[in-house]
Amino acid sequence: VARIRSDSSNLCVNIKGVSTASGATAVQWPCGNDANEKFTVTSSGGYVQFVAQHSGLCLAQSGNATTNAAVVQLACTAGNATQWTVVGSTLRNRASGSCLDVPNGSTTQDTALITWTCNGGNNQNWTQLP
Repeated sequence: VARIRSDSSNLCVNIKGVSTASGATAVQWPCGNDANEKFTVTSSGGYVQFVAQHSGLCLAQSGNATTNAAVVQLACTAGNATQWTVVGSTLRNRASGSCLDVPNGSTTQDTALITWTCNGGNNQNWTQLP
């Protein structure tokens, strides 16, 4: 089980409001010990899925945009949108090839996360914490 912390904001990926609904938004929030910011990391075929401990749903990109797509939780059977490649300290979505991103490097808690064209910015760097 891991928490995923932004290297730029030091905030963790969190499913907003402890929602168990498919499509619930992923935001950044102060790192704690809550189940909605803990993910079981599973791997298959060279890709990983981040399964939210509180809901059993996977961290995913919403829709098919290649940039500025919302990051949400979806059923883990939703295909490429729920699959990620760890490249260095970035998380690249299989469906779009874009990276998990804190918009504009925000340090504000409750900022909704997106995927964005991978650009090497620190706001696309993540550390997995126990």
